[in-house]
Amino acid sequence: MKYKIHQEAEDPKDIIIEKTGHKIHFTMREVEAVQKQNQDARAGVEAKLKVEKAKIENIEHHHAFVKEMKEQELHTVHMYQEAKKIVQVAEAKLKEFDDNKKELAKELKAIEKQIPNLNGKQEESN
Repeated sequence: MKYKIHQEAEDPKDIIIEKTGHKIHFTMREVEAVQKQNQDARAGVEAKLKVEKAKIENIEHHHAFVKEMKEQELHTVHMYQEAKKIVQVAEAKLKEFDDNKKELAKELKAIEKQIPNLNGKQEESN
């Protein structure tokens, strides 16, 4: 490897250094593997594109008004829909937490009734 200054700078840490003479070893099998990977990835993107175009056509056919909407309106509707989904999931999760808290409180009451001396120990550890 050979190194040389490509561009000076005030601070030595900011000097741009050029590295030359780097050897890379590879096989034709590796080249073919990269080509295959690119080909497979391309096929995946093409398939996804076909599905998404079909969705667009279907939506436009059944809901023609979307073709008249401006990009900003479409974006706003999308953001609104995403927010609604998140709110639904969060509200369900909060209800789950509240239900779990109530169940735990019932269970703690039952434990305290059956083992009264735990109450004092529990308060000491908190």
